[in-house]
Amino acid sequence: METKKKHTLGMVLAGGGVKGAAHIGVLKAMEEYEIKPSCIAGTSAGALAAAFYACGYSCDEIIDLVKSYRFFKIGAFSWSKAGMMDIERLLSGFEPYFKDKNFEDLEVDLQIVATNLVTGFSEVFNSGPMFRPILASCAFPFMFAPVEVNDSLYSDGGIINNFPVETLSGKAEKIIGVYLSPLKNITKDRFTTSLDVADRAYRISNRYDSIRKLDQCTWMINPPELQNYGTFTVSKMEEIYHLGYEYGLRLAPEIKKGLEKNE
Repeated sequence: METKKKHTLGMVLAGGGVKGAAHIGVLKAMEEYEIKPSCIAGTSAGALAAAFYACGYSCDEIIDLVKSYRFFKIGAFSWSKAGMMDIERLLSGFEPYFKDKNFEDLEVDLQIVATNLVTGFSEVFNSGPMFRPILASCAFPFMFAPVEVNDSLYSDGGIINNFPVETLSGKAEKIIGVYLSPLKNITKDRFTTSLDVADRAYRISNRYDSIRKLDQCTWMINPPELQNYGTFTVSKMEEIYHLGYEYGLRLAPEIKKGLEKNE
C-alpha cells in the first residue's frame, strides 16, 4: 500500500469569534514571507478563515470581505430554531464563495471541526460539500441555532475542541498554531451573577483543553492583547486583524529559517 507523504507545514486556527480576524492577519504575514501551509485545520472562526484560505482567496480579499460584511442583521434573528440567530441566514452572503466546492477540490488539505449535538462527540469534516460544515463549526451555542449536516445536528467545534492540533498529527512535519483566547485577568468582585461564574467556568475549561496542546506546535502565535477583545466585538475587527499581522511578522523570519533547514 502506498503511504501518503507528510505535508511539510500545517497550520491550526483556533476559535474565537470576531477575534478570528487575527488569523487573517497572521496568514497575511505568512503570505508576505512566502510561507504556505499545505494542510490547515480550524474550529469556528478558525474554520471560516481556514476555508477561505484553502479555497485560494488572498488575505486582502478575505479581510475586505469580512470587514464589509453586515453581521448580526435583523433578518438573521431566529423565530423557529433553537438559537437567538439563524447562522444559515447570517452567513448566507458567504455561500457564493464556497458554492459547489468540495473538500476534495482543494489544493490545501482542509480539516474543519464541529460538535455533534446528537452523539456528544467532536467530528472532523474533510470530505464532501464544504459550506454546511463551515456553518456548523461557527454555530456558537445559545447565540446561533445548530446546523443540520448529514441528518445530524452540529454546533460550534469549540464546545469540545477549540484548538484542533491533533487533526494534523501525522499529517504535517511542522505546525504553526494560532490561539486566540488568552484568559483575561479579573478580580473577585467581577463575579456578581451566576452568569458571570458560568461564563468564566466555560472559558477556563475551554482554555485548559487548548493550552495542553500548545507544545504540540512547532511555532505558536498567541497574542496576550486579545484578552481585551470580546468574542462578538465586530467594531474592533480592524484592530484585531492588525494585531494578528504584527505577531505574524514577528515570528515569520524564524518560521522561514526553520523551513529552509529542511529543504
